[in-house]
Amino acid sequence: MSRLGRKHSKKAALAKPESRALAAVAPPSNVTPLPMRPPVGRQSPKPSIWTWVPYNSYTELSFPQVVSILKSAEQGYTEQWADLACRMRASDDHLYSVCETRINAVAGADWKLNPGQGDERLAQLAADDCERVLRAIPNLKRCFRDILDGVFVGWSVLEIIWEPRGDEWLPVELVWLHPRRFRFAEDFSLYLWDDGRAGSAAAELGVPTVSARGTSGMALTPNKYVIHVPRALQNYPTSSGLLQSCVRPWWVKLATTKYWLSGAEVGGNPRYIGTVPQAAPDNVFQNLQEGLETLASDGVAAFREGVTIDVQAPLAQGAGSVWEALTQRCDAAFSKAVLGSTLNVEIGDTGGAYAAAESQGDVTITPRILGDASAMWETIARDILRPYLFFNRHRYGGVVPPIPRGETILFETKIEVDELLVKTGSVTKNELRQSRGLDPLPQGGDALVPAEIAASPFAPSTEPTATAPPLTPTPDVAEGQPVEKAADAALNGAQVESLLEIVSRVASGQIPRATGISLITAAFPLTPQQAEQIMGPVGAGFVPTPEGGTPPVAATQEAPAALPLRAALGQAPWEVALRIATSTSSRLPTK
Repeated sequence: MSRLGRKHSKKAALAKPESRALAAVAPPSNVTPLPMRPPVGRQSPKPSIWTWVPYNSYTELSFPQVVSILKSAEQGYTEQWADLACRMRASDDHLYSVCETRINAVAGADWKLNPGQGDERLAQLAADDCERVLRAIPNLKRCFRDILDGVFVGWSVLEIIWEPRGDEWLPVELVWLHPRRFRFAEDFSLYLWDDGRAGSAAAELGVPTVSARGTSGMALTPNKYVIHVPRALQNYPTSSGLLQSCVRPWWVKLATTKYWLSGAEVGGNPRYIGTVPQAAPDNVFQNLQEGLETLASDGVAAFREGVTIDVQAPLAQGAGSVWEALTQRCDAAFSKAVLGSTLNVEIGDTGGAYAAAESQGDVTITPRILGDASAMWETIARDILRPYLFFNRHRYGGVVPPIPRGETILFETKIEVDELLVKTGSVTKNELRQSRGLDPLPQGGDALVPAEIAASPFAPSTEPTATAPPLTPTPDVAEGQPVEKAADAALNGAQVESLLEIVSRVASGQIPRATGISLITAAFPLTPQQAEQIMGPVGAGFVPTPEGGTPPVAATQEAPAALPLRAALGQAPWEVALRIATSTSSRLPTK
């Protein structure tokens, strides 16, 4: 090649990166746009009991075989690992129990959808529609369990069955697919394998196929499957299942149980040893062996004279301690791997501290449960909610609204009621009682608390004051007479003191009479007539204090002396009113 040719070739070589960069800017021509509607019907072949052949479900497994299964899973051949993960939980009660504890905490809890970020009107409408659609899916809590199974295996797949209903495309069903039906391609993406049969099924349905390591399978159509790969272990999806950390203790416990059972016959049953004279004929020895077998089976045997029988006591007290210690060690390993703690599962011989178990659960179990719930809702939002909003965007003006965020309600939040809500009359009686940890009222609890209860103590009352006849005094018990027990009294001591405080504040001019009547009717299940009778003539001459001024002299002089208010005098009036309004009460007896 000439020098000029070499120069042009160098220029061409230098220009190639720039031309590739410019070509990358243009959209590729082979990209398929998103479909305007979801695929209808079911794509994955229905399983058959004749074609479903699990591996290593009942055969004995040596540890080299277990290691071989893990290595195959790392290379994408995951069907044997899925079978092993299922067998581990099915064959070990403790491992199954701790896995169920972690799954059911999320799957069995209540949940809600919060509006996404963006236009508030569209976000709220989308959240309401998505919650309606999710709650209409049959066996939803079981679907949650199927999704969360990916935490232990490494992946979980559910097929979405879309159907048109009216003007909507709805996910009417979620079909669980066994994890052993899938393999991983070279880019760690899942595809349906079905022991090699999915490739031919994909060709019949016109679904794209995936070729990997000389085999073919069915590609998972977008917006058709719920694919949950939570990556519990920090590894690639083929080896990210949480149960991989439990494989060794599971196999050790399996072998320990086998050795323990085989040693139970030696260590738990007595041994019969017989001796015969050295010169005895062979038939005597044979009869002795048959007699010993009979003695071991039913405890009855007959021997000739000269035969001696020695019974050796079992050695069970020391033989099983090693196997029991290993079993407990493996159970503790399961609890730590799945839940993060052992105090909430196993209690030793000396008992356990409730505070320590609760504290350990808050820092170990609760974060794991919250993480599982968050990962599950992210998958649901990506694979169910986003496609639903996309296929039904005509309901939102032709745009995809903000995707709502799911939230699992693990703990009930206590209602907080502040002073401003009470002052404005925006709180019901039951809400006020619930904020103080009290039971709701059987009747009238939905009524709003009057705003005047929390008003300023010197605010003028707009209600007319009424005068009621004084209560008929009860004569004192004569000296020496037995005091009758108040077994059927309607009010207890604390409630009577609360009533006395209200009357005392009205008498001292701190609260208007009408406000005191409202306090009594709001805090106790009493009628206004009974409240008037309890108040009597107290507060009839109350004169409100002018704004910014001092109380009139006449009103101050006419105000009767206040009763002792104990610690309540040190609180603001609205705080005392709230405490009285939320106290538990009983109805006064009426004549």
